[in-house]
Amino acid sequence: MRRSSLFIFSWLVVLARCWSPYGSSRLIVRDDAPSPSAFLRRAFPSAIVIGDYVYIDGGEVSQLYNGKNGTAANHPSWAVNSTLSISLKRSWTNSSITMTSTPKKGATFNKQAMWRDPSSNAFYVWGGMMSYTGIPPPNEIWRFEVDGNGGGTWSQITPTSVVAFTQLVRSAEASFTQSKDVGYYFGGYANRLSDTSVSGKNIAIPGLVSYNMTSGEIKNTSTTGFGQYGTMIEGSAQFVPFGSSGLLLFLGGGESQMFLSGYKELDFNKVTLYNPSTDKWYTQQTAGARPIRRGKFCVVGASSTNNTYEIFFYGGRSWSTDQTFGEVYVLSLPGFVFFKATGSSIRRADHTCVVVAGGGRQMLSIGGTDASLGFPNSLTDPDPWSLGLGIFDMTEMVWLDRYDSQAQPYESPDLVKQWYAQGGLDSVAWASEEVRPLFSELAPNSTSDPSPTGRSSTSSATSTAQGSESSKPPVGTIVGATVGGFAGLVLVICLAVFFLKRKRRYQATPQQEAGGTPPGSQKPDEGYIGRKRPAGINTLHEEHTDHFNPVELPAEHGAAELSSAHGIHELGQTVARPSLSGQDRGTPANEKLRSSEKVNISQPQT
Repeated sequence: MRRSSLFIFSWLVVLARCWSPYGSSRLIVRDDAPSPSAFLRRAFPSAIVIGDYVYIDGGEVSQLYNGKNGTAANHPSWAVNSTLSISLKRSWTNSSITMTSTPKKGATFNKQAMWRDPSSNAFYVWGGMMSYTGIPPPNEIWRFEVDGNGGGTWSQITPTSVVAFTQLVRSAEASFTQSKDVGYYFGGYANRLSDTSVSGKNIAIPGLVSYNMTSGEIKNTSTTGFGQYGTMIEGSAQFVPFGSSGLLLFLGGGESQMFLSGYKELDFNKVTLYNPSTDKWYTQQTAGARPIRRGKFCVVGASSTNNTYEIFFYGGRSWSTDQTFGEVYVLSLPGFVFFKATGSSIRRADHTCVVVAGGGRQMLSIGGTDASLGFPNSLTDPDPWSLGLGIFDMTEMVWLDRYDSQAQPYESPDLVKQWYAQGGLDSVAWASEEVRPLFSELAPNSTSDPSPTGRSSTSSATSTAQGSESSKPPVGTIVGATVGGFAGLVLVICLAVFFLKRKRRYQATPQQEAGGTPPGSQKPDEGYIGRKRPAGINTLHEEHTDHFNPVELPAEHGAAELSSAHGIHELGQTVARPSLSGQDRGTPANEKLRSSEKVNISQPQT
């Protein structure tokens, strides 16, 4: 009997090694954090910085086992069932890091939204879609509370507005971002892999979902003011610290009718703005080295010491030209001007990016594929970067071969500084007199928030800048505590004192007119836009300091870059794998989005 049991067990082991439920003749090997030598590709991840760690969640990974692809032939990648983290405390190269892994609770989604909790000791996830033939669960919001050592604990969250939440259709390829305590999720499309209520293929989803992480309230706001259909797919969103309480800026991607018919890519000649305080939509023209149309790029934001705000984005994919891109662009506000980084990079889409290091100067790119290689090659072709990690210096605008934990604080790139120094703001073609005042002040807010690596800075200053009546755009004198704006305040005070004393002179005994400079009217430090702040206080994705009230920005506003179907990747060629630098490659030829068969999605009520 014992011999029979051993014999049966031995045969089961042999069968397990030779059989796969997906038709493969070998065992499927899974490791959510494979070694550099075994790693092939990480696709569709999301990431966020909390404290001294980057947390990576969701997506898929492909890897080698005994020198061969360790996954099934028709499923070349596998859903990642762990939450990974990378320490930012010390410098590293992408071939020397060690990832911490925490078992995942709940379903695993590709390119879900990630929002940082206002307490900055946790993050939330929602949205996205399952891999391959996965069946999505009911709508759920999950919260991951970090432990300070790269790990943490998952728990499911129930919003206070349960009815509104259950009525939402979970979508993929949406654009997400956040303010200090509100997460935003706009558009995307739904299919059977994202929401069980959808039986067809891809249906464009309108509406701007907002989740207040403090109150737990969920809202779905109408987006009829956006574009032609109120939909956005594969684009990006960024919370920018302008206006009375911040604005949402949307760029790239495309728009479509409900069934993705008439899908049209949006160009970068203009960006769309949404003011959550007034529920108003605006468009604003851009200038400079505009990118060609694309989606699926990653995006981060950076506050400069000169009171500009730069939006960096990398890579992406164009449906109209069938290309995957490797360039890095920067859009500088309030100038609404694009600049392009020189030098070569790696073509990449379906990746994510975050800002790292205490000075907030480095952008970390995580995962991604070259869609031009097609399915399944795009997921089995070795990533040119070890572990799919790349570092970009946003000040020097160059790719590096390592992460530097002691990097200097972020400053605007030289070409951005030169543009403003040469009077570039005078050339801004404001869309309307409604848009122009929105960029006449930084959003006032008083808070103490962690930097991208958890180092705190506090400010309680207020921004009381006012518009200018001169022909020069008011932003030039208001975005910072500029010399012109300050001088205007001094002039008002002096005139008030002058007329007051003049009145008294006519009413009573003669009085000598006031002279000199009123207290507190010392001329601020010179700067091309405004007063510089202490270098150690400059942060990204979270606040403006010094003479402005801080506004928290999310640690990572990557675009929701999800794969509608693995079959959209194209065939191409492979290349050898270098370290953190490399050349563009491949000639893409991507499939177009397919129509759906199901109706029943309408604009939410405001």
